[in-house]
Amino acid sequence: MTTHVDVFRAWAGALADVGGALSLLNWDRDTTMPPSGADARAHQMATLATLYHRELTRPELSAVLAAITSDPETNAPLRREAALLGHERARAMRVPEDLV
Repeated sequence: MTTHVDVFRAWAGALADVGGALSLLNWDRDTTMPPSGADARAHQMATLATLYHRELTRPELSAVLAAITSDPETNAPLRREAALLGHERARAMRVPEDLV
């Protein structure tokens, strides 16, 4: 049986992976990328930013975040992580995907 915590951990892990890939591409762009690669890198980064936004704003995750943050049985660090991602999600919900 999949719990809210399992769903949250998988979701947070996917966000961390995409965010890490974006950070790596950003670092590479700033340090070692040849000028001729700028267009391709911009496209890659835009695609990943869109995927990150899409994953962050998945509608079914509202219930998961609410369940974790309101459950006193959930450990405090996990509740805080859910609250922080909920805050990031709330901000992202106000930005249309085509502006990402």
